[in-house]
Amino acid sequence: MLDLSWSALSGAALGAVLKALEENTSVRTVNLCGYAPPHEQRISELQRLLALLERKSGVRELNLSYAGIDDAAMTQLVAPFITRTKSLTTLNLAFNALTESGVSALIAALKENRTVQNVVVQLPSMEEARLAYWTERLYMMRERKA
Repeated sequence: MLDLSWSALSGAALGAVLKALEENTSVRTVNLCGYAPPHEQRISELQRLLALLERKSGVRELNLSYAGIDDAAMTQLVAPFITRTKSLTTLNLAFNALTESGVSALIAALKENRTVQNVVVQLPSMEEARLAYWTERLYMMRERKA
């Protein structure tokens, strides 16, 4: 497990961590809970991490909770990663800045993916009725995959 939760790595330090991750074939879990540097840096670093994880087939679990992922990051980075990953089985996106637009992009990506089986999404700012609607869509999508 690579646990970088609540860390504040600089770009160079993250580069060193990514290099070590690339060379280590035994890492199955990457925890970036709370990893939220300034927006521009976060987008750049998330892009680097997801590109590496796409090439690295051993990682099964990715925790991006509290990582400041907004709708733009979901649409441009995370959703495309989900459609292409072949090894990830668990993805935690709890407590990010997603609205219905981001959740819609997530669901579309999950429809294209056959390996992700567990997804955590908690959206405390979404009203209960809308949350129930999106939960039902996720459930229906999962049933169709089975």
